[in-house]
Amino acid sequence: MVSLISLALTGLLVHFLYRITRMGIRLRANVRAAKASGLPYVVAPVHHISRPWLAAQSLLMPYLRRLPARLTASWIDVVAGDWFWDQQYGAFKNIGSDTFLVASPWGICIYTADADVISQITTRRNDFPKPIKIYKAVDIYGKNVVTLEGAEWRRHRKITSPPFTERNNHLVWSESLFQAQTMLTSWMGRDGEKDGRAPTPMKDTMRLSLHVISRAGFNVRCLWPDVNDDDEDAIRDGAMSMKTIPSGHELSYVDSMDSLLHLIGAVIVFPDWLLSKYSFILPFP
Repeated sequence: MVSLISLALTGLLVHFLYRITRMGIRLRANVRAAKASGLPYVVAPVHHISRPWLAAQSLLMPYLRRLPARLTASWIDVVAGDWFWDQQYGAFKNIGSDTFLVASPWGICIYTADADVISQITTRRNDFPKPIKIYKAVDIYGKNVVTLEGAEWRRHRKITSPPFTERNNHLVWSESLFQAQTMLTSWMGRDGEKDGRAPTPMKDTMRLSLHVISRAGFNVRCLWPDVNDDDEDAIRDGAMSMKTIPSGHELSYVDSMDSLLHLIGAVIVFPDWLLSKYSFILPFP
């Protein structure tokens, strides 16, 4: 028994050392490539859109930020999720360039605030194809315009482009106005009896987006709780109330869409086998 345990631990140690060695080799190769480009570059220990990092960064970042600045100052601000929203031009200013690279063991990312560079990348599709490998997690319902390139992408684009018309643009605009006004009413009260505070602004704005998508994509208007979910005229016209649970279902249409929206990040980040067979160990239902 002791020998088996020792063998297993040795195997794990060898595997760990092998992975560390491979990561070191890949990191050196990516740093050489970044250096050869002539662009300013940052060396980081993680790839900011890798699935393990996306799943763990909210837990790890507070501890990483407590480490001595000399160990993290050069890279920590460009691996956090959505750092470009938080810092905007700040990272580019700190690096001293409108375009820079981030080299990690898992690849090289380029970030740019140069309008000419952005124009070339977005208009020269053949020269700058999407790295479709990193989009596999979005194949929740199968291949789509996000996860494909080449002839298959053109076929999907041909099928999905007809709905993007001026008529639908008008529908999105008018529904956005309606939903935004309803959201404000939920904050203020029908008669202005509330203080106007938004207790859950993130959840409410996500709900607003979901309601607009539902209207534009499925022609179903979603009603807000405690505002217009008891509007009988609207329900007769095909709107969906949060209180209406169809026969044979456990959730209303609005609640099911809301749940998907809030958990879709977990669906993307965690593998199917974990969600289906071992969901009991996850911190969410």
